[in-house]
Amino acid sequence: MKPRSQFMIFLVGLLFMAFLLIGLQSRTLFRIQAERQLADQLRGLRAVVRTYMVLHKSYPADLETVMTDRVQEIALAGDVLALPHDAQGHYLDPFGQPYRYDPHTGWVSAGNEKYQDW
Repeated sequence: MKPRSQFMIFLVGLLFMAFLLIGLQSRTLFRIQAERQLADQLRGLRAVVRTYMVLHKSYPADLETVMTDRVQEIALAGDVLALPHDAQGHYLDPFGQPYRYDPHTGWVSAGNEKYQDW
């Protein structure tokens, strides 16, 4: 094999490894950012549900009810959670899964199985 051919193989291999590392790093950065958003959104949603409970003496029937109520502004001191939603109106976590809500306990959890216990 000619020295130039060996160099080209080395160069192609090096470029492949660089692209692979960049791809892995970007996936990791996305996951970290999404996890931070998830923690913040869960904290906000749970605060809104607790505030609704205090004001109305019962848990809301669903998240959609509490998010349209003025309770959100009170619970979050004027801030508003801007959450994406699907075609049915269910709010989505940063991983694209609908949040889960138990109207009997008022507990909000992530739709993604991996983050169910957060």
